[in-house]
Amino acid sequence: MMSSNNDKVPSLRHRINTLESELADLKRQLLETKAAEVPNDPGVFVGEWTWPLDSEEYQRYGRQMIMRDIGLQGRALVSSAA
Repeated sequence: MMSSNNDKVPSLRHRINTLESELADLKRQLLETKAAEVPNDPGVFVGEWTWPLDSEEYQRYGRQMIMRDIGLQGRALVSSAA
């Protein structure tokens, strides 16, 4: 009984690795498809999220970002244009 279970372990590990690889590929395809559908807008989330500004910029421009007319998106646009 123990021997037959030990024989299955490598096969199961191989199957898991294959499925994990397939899943990673599907996730990549999904992100690429979403990115192709969304216009290039800094306010639209696509893929892995990152902070749009450096921590120093948050500290320096914090008052601008809380203003309704500027906000984080406005500050990010100004930073990306520079």
